[in-house]
Amino acid sequence: MKSTDTKFARWYALREKGLLRFVLVQGVLQWGFGTAVLWLAIMAIFAGDGFNVIAAAPTALVIFPLGGVAFGFLMWFALDSISNRG
Repeated sequence: MKSTDTKFARWYALREKGLLRFVLVQGVLQWGFGTAVLWLAIMAIFAGDGFNVIAAAPTALVIFPLGGVAFGFLMWFALDSISNRG
């Protein structure tokens, strides 16, 4: 079993950089834009000719990153809570 310090070493390093940076990088950039691009690709493959990627991209590139803000905050507080218990 890993010690708590080793187990949460990555979290502690991210935490040192601050909440705002975590939300922007982990939430908006990684989760938000990553999910938007993945969703657009999946829709283009499975929805067929009825799906216009060019028309859907602006909406996806706004909605998913906004969800990424919520995701980032939720993950910050969840990881912080878990690491304090650990």
